[in-house]
Parts: sequence; structure tokens; C-alpha cells
Amino acid sequence: MTSDKVAILFDIDGTLIVTDGAGSTSWSMAFKEIYNIDAQIDRYSDIGMTDPEVARRTFEAVIGRAPTKAEFSRLLERRMHYLTESVQDSKGYHVLPGVEDLLPKLIAQGYL
Repeated sequence: MTSDKVAILFDIDGTLIVTDGAGSTSWSMAFKEIYNIDAQIDRYSDIGMTDPEVARRTFEAVIGRAPTKAEFSRLLERRMHYLTESVQDSKGYHVLPGVEDLLPKLIAQGYL
């Protein structure tokens, strides 16, 4: 059976926006707050990885084991808390050309 539905997926940083390191900074701040560890996220993550993949891979590398569900949830929550601050402090954060025109068009066409 075929479907008419189409999914449009974007990697955010470098595709829709440039965060100028705000994502990495927010991960580092979360690890520092919770575990008092200077986690260098870029050492454990690759371009295109999802946030949960980044969290899990970095956690396993710096803590030495897989996170519990509670630890994983807390880490993601604290990262989101710091992301807002990191974006506001980022001097190079900007929306890439064409994005502000493209997204409303996708919404109007029922994709978002």
C-alpha cells in the first residue's frame, strides 16, 4: 500500500539556524551542574545526531555506563534549560537565509 504523505525533515543547526556553539555550551553546562564534569560534547557526538543520541553517547563516555531513565530525563531537561540561555548569549546565532520564507510556505501546504 502506498501513501500520499510526505515527511520533510531538517537537521536544525547549520540547516535552519546557526547556533555558534550554543548547543555544545548547553550540554556542557548541564553535565557540569549535575555531575561536576567538564564534558566536551564535540568529542563524543557527530553532525546529524539527535539530542538523545548526543546525551547517551556523551554520558556513557564521561560517566562510564549507560544512564538510568531518570538520569537521562534530567540531563535532557537541564540541557534545554541552558539552551535558552546559551542561545541568548550567542553572538553568532542567526536564522539562515530563506528559512523565514520557507517555513510559512510549508505550513500553508500542510507539512507542519
